[in-house]
Amino acid sequence: MARLIVFRGKSACGKTLLTSNVSHTLGIPVFRKDDIFDPLSRYLFDNSANTAVCYDILANLARVSLNNGVDCILDVALPNRTDAEPVENLLQTVIYTLNNVSSIEFSGKTFLKKS
Repeated sequence: MARLIVFRGKSACGKTLLTSNVSHTLGIPVFRKDDIFDPLSRYLFDNSANTAVCYDILANLARVSLNNGVDCILDVALPNRTDAEPVENLLQTVIYTLNNVSSIEFSGKTFLKKS
């Protein structure tokens, strides 16, 4: 069964360095919100729309990877607790679209697939 590893934290706390090292060590891909957000911001000037698109793309990348049996890492910056909701929604979206995955744990919260 493929694994989804999620790193979250404030900007400039070292997530990119850490996820790069983990990705290299484990030989698995890392998907970063910033890698999507920054290019999109040249075309979408509404940050909330840009963020929503980023999470949709991340959910799709994770779903495809995990459904193909490939472990992956998500690197998402969350500057405050209210920003955790989109990631939790992402995880709910991901878990319900995955084959062979029944739960995901994130920040001490477990997301269970409905039977």
